[in-house]
Amino acid sequence: MLKRLTIILLLTLIPGLVWGQYVYRWVDENGEVHHGNSVPPEYRDYGWERIGPNGVVLERRERALTPEEREVVLAERRRQAEIEAERRNQETRDRLLLTAYRTEQDLLDAMELQVASVDSRRATMQTSLDLANERFEALVRRAAQVVRDGGNVNAQLNQNIEQARGEIADLRASMSGLAQEEREIREHFMAELERYRELTGNAAG
Repeated sequence: MLKRLTIILLLTLIPGLVWGQYVYRWVDENGEVHHGNSVPPEYRDYGWERIGPNGVVLERRERALTPEEREVVLAERRRQAEIEAERRNQETRDRLLLTAYRTEQDLLDAMELQVASVDSRRATMQTSLDLANERFEALVRRAAQVVRDGGNVNAQLNQNIEQARGEIADLRASMSGLAQEEREIREHFMAELERYRELTGNAAG
């Protein structure tokens, strides 16, 4: 009786053992598909699949990337990370923009306040430039008088003239810098105003 049960049990298990086997499917360097009970070592980097008896893929290994392909993948990941970081930064800027200004006029008033500050510095600088010009002209007249009187312009007077000339050049460069600063302020606020209108649904056109 026991022997008969053992035989029956074996007959029951054998089909399961046969059908429980699985095969591997891989592709060689020429793109041809192969099947077998294991993947040859030289083809493991080309990618493979382990397929069950019912044809379902139980496990899949993708083809190993070349160094060039890995660099492309990493570059794309970096690009996506930069895009995401910029998106988060834009959200923060938008939130601060809406918090800082209740209306468009508030934004324009803030621009004019900064422009007024530039104008104030420009006026002060213009006064300094006028004084420097007057000092330079006075020194040049003094040097010309010395020459007319038959004398030689001394080193100190020459040095004072050059210092005044340098001061004038510096002040003019600073005045030009203020003009650029004002342009940048206006461009910045105009861009902020356009974004503000987009966020509040008041975009023109």
